[in-house]
Amino acid sequence: MKTLQTLTLAIALLTLFASCQSTSAQMQGLSNNETRKEIMNAIANDSIMSQEIIGAMMNSQNGMMMMQENQMRIMGNHSSMMNMLKDNPRMMQNMTGNNRMNSMHIMGGVGK
Repeated sequence: MKTLQTLTLAIALLTLFASCQSTSAQMQGLSNNETRKEIMNAIANDSIMSQEIIGAMMNSQNGMMMMQENQMRIMGNHSSMMNMLKDNPRMMQNMTGNNRMNSMHIMGGVGK
């Protein structure tokens, strides 16, 4: 019985030591710029992993702050573009009117 307890304790200590080693190996891999970029590209190019990373970021204080800042930046860009179009009606006309005319012309609806 004592031998079983000693063996169980030894296995538990080895497992604990092995788990600590894998964490440091993971951190070492992530500290390498090339490896980190490969991992990020793999996540970005896989829809399931992308959803998982967004979920992880939403559960993280830092991740939420980053996403909120990005959303504010997007809203600011949209607002400034709308103001620019409001200030320049000709530009708005070119963006909206000409596209419809060009589409109609390409489809054969104008000029035939």
